[in-house]
Amino acid sequence: MNRQRIRYYLSLGSNLNRRAHLTCAIRFLQASFGHVTCSPVYQSPAYGFVGPDFYNMVVAFDSVFTPLALKKWLRQLEYACGRSQQQSRFSNRYLDMDILLAGDGVLKHNKLRLPRPELTKRAYVLKPLFDLASELTHPESGQTMAEIWRQLDASESATITLVDSRDWFN
Repeated sequence: MNRQRIRYYLSLGSNLNRRAHLTCAIRFLQASFGHVTCSPVYQSPAYGFVGPDFYNMVVAFDSVFTPLALKKWLRQLEYACGRSQQQSRFSNRYLDMDILLAGDGVLKHNKLRLPRPELTKRAYVLKPLFDLASELTHPESGQTMAEIWRQLDASESATITLVDSRDWFN
């Protein structure tokens, strides 16, 4: 059976040994899926808890994995990078990877919701996605990422700063 390839957009974040963990994740994604397109990296404060600042980025690649299979695969990679299975939702992370979009699909499952709700609310997710695919349309609202970025509250967009990461993933 020949499965259809899906264009995935993932957010990646780390606030512990940030550069090393993001670089490792990108290398692993490239080895597993081939070409991976990377956004710039942004620094943002920890959200929902007190901790070191995060580095955040968005990547895009194609895969035949279903969204639920990819989520399980990504979780295993997070565990291999030191994430604890008992870790609370708002805590320090060696590596945190979330599926933002799976093609133009909409999924409301108890383990995964797509598009990811934070996509339209958090600058550390939306700005790197905008940088990568400004004309991409949100599957539910029909708005482009550029339109959503322009509508984001200025106080939220002021929480992120660009990191010079040009040579990290070559």
